[in-house]
Amino acid sequence: MAKTQDYTTISISMDGVWAGSGRLVDGCIADCSAQFCDDNDESLEVYEMIDEAIENGDDELTVELDGVSRRLTWSIVVPTK
Repeated sequence: MAKTQDYTTISISMDGVWAGSGRLVDGCIADCSAQFCDDNDESLEVYEMIDEAIENGDDELTVELDGVSRRLTWSIVVPTK
């Protein structure tokens, strides 16, 4: 029998292309492989914007990266007991 995960996961896409997956811990994204641009600090800011959007109940966000408007979407999977 397959073991079920015991943590909430998030899968993020940018402009309809999968960007990375990670865990949601206390409302914040953790251990996610998505790198939204070459600037690591700017990518971290995007993570913070996604965290805030999730807190507001949103499942998408448009950000400007390197002068280009990008649509970020995500899905969240909560483990079943």
